[in-house]
Amino acid sequence: MTLSRMTLSRLPIRVRLALLFCAIMAVVLLATGAFLHWRLESTLDGAMDEVLENRFEELATVVSSAEETIPDDEKTLLGEEGETVVQILSSDGEVLYQSGGVSQPLLSPEKRNRRPKDIPSPIEEYIPETDNTFRLLAGGVSTPGETVTLIVGRSTDSRREALDNLVAQLALGGPLVLVISSILAYVLAAAALRPVESMRREAEAIGTTSRSGRLPTPPARDEISRLGETLNEMLARLEESINRERAFVADAAHELRTPLALLRMELDLALSRARSKEELEEALRSAAAESERLSRLAEDLLVLARADQKRLALEYSTFTAHDLFRSVAERSRARTANSSRSLHIEASEGMVVTADRRRLEQALDNLVENAFRYGEGPVTLWATQISLATQTSSATQPSAVELHVLDQGPGFGTAPSSQLFERFVRADTARSDEGTGLGLSIVRAIAETHGGTAAAANRPQGGGDVYITLPLEEVHGVESADSGVCS
Repeated sequence: MTLSRMTLSRLPIRVRLALLFCAIMAVVLLATGAFLHWRLESTLDGAMDEVLENRFEELATVVSSAEETIPDDEKTLLGEEGETVVQILSSDGEVLYQSGGVSQPLLSPEKRNRRPKDIPSPIEEYIPETDNTFRLLAGGVSTPGETVTLIVGRSTDSRREALDNLVAQLALGGPLVLVISSILAYVLAAAALRPVESMRREAEAIGTTSRSGRLPTPPARDEISRLGETLNEMLARLEESINRERAFVADAAHELRTPLALLRMELDLALSRARSKEELEEALRSAAAESERLSRLAEDLLVLARADQKRLALEYSTFTAHDLFRSVAERSRARTANSSRSLHIEASEGMVVTADRRRLEQALDNLVENAFRYGEGPVTLWATQISLATQTSSATQPSAVELHVLDQGPGFGTAPSSQLFERFVRADTARSDEGTGLGLSIVRAIAETHGGTAAAANRPQGGGDVYITLPLEEVHGVESADSGVCS
């Protein structure tokens, strides 16, 4: 059973469909043949029984009107040669009259024990003297002298010949019909699967002769057409993903090449001739700066790669947004100390966040660095709770927290918000800057790993607003706002 199943599984689908159709058609033809055989036999038996009943009633009238013996003219009426037999038996089983070449009683005593003029259901008996099977109808008939048993029968040869002819025709036509229908089933299956084969060839060509393309879909709106459309959508997503990854690799290679070239140049200059201690220290500081830049870029690329693979590990803890902002402000103290710009914190002491604090600080560090690098005026860290309407929530209570980084610079111009978070995308004012263009991409990756989002907008009064939205698993009370300034 297992071997035959494995053998069938290796056959083409069109062959398996044709074999399945052949098996079903064989069962249908057998059932149809059996029904036709039963129906013809039943029809022939019904017609024969009607003739026997009419003959029995006719002969019963003749026999019941005879005085002692049957008249010669009436014997002629009773006696029919050929397929019909007639017997009259006395009460003790003696044959009083017979026709059809049968001398012995056709029925045994228990079978001929009938009431007068009782016409039972016909029975079939094999008669050795004639080497034939007869369908018999027997019943008692009252005469002036005694009650006799009248038996009327007809040979079943005509019925057998008709049934044999039917079986022969079915045996001849059935296999022919089965073969023709199986061939048609194979042709229809091949025609139905032709679009699939066309899509397979095109898919093979996409992988060998070209890197982009789409599968042909049949005009009919059927399952195969929908399969082709689904595969084309998948190919479009794969092509977009591949192009994005290629661009990412190319940009990463470009970004890595610059600090590597500078690092090598600094080392080559330091080794090209004898230098003073001060010159060597300057060269080493420059090399260390480029090494730091390479380290940051490698770390950023690693974070993005893990986020793409859904492998960015998170260590959840509970903390307040105010404490989170203070930690970010402490790390930015050196930047604010050397400039006239300040960093403000606007967050409630009771606004609690459950997330990976280290990753959130990394995201906010990137946003603050961008605000100081590309913006103007003071930078504000602002947290607020909002309500997100969902199918399971009436949105009457806070369900998410937003962490904003605001500045008063030129903003983001007319660039779409989603484009700002693409990898290696920089603002127009920073194209010549030494940034890698991965800061906002990392912010979005961290937000999405937490189940949230990242967005950017131009402020009505001028400046940019970049914020992270994180869902809250538990709603906490909000106390009065506590504003602080780090300068």
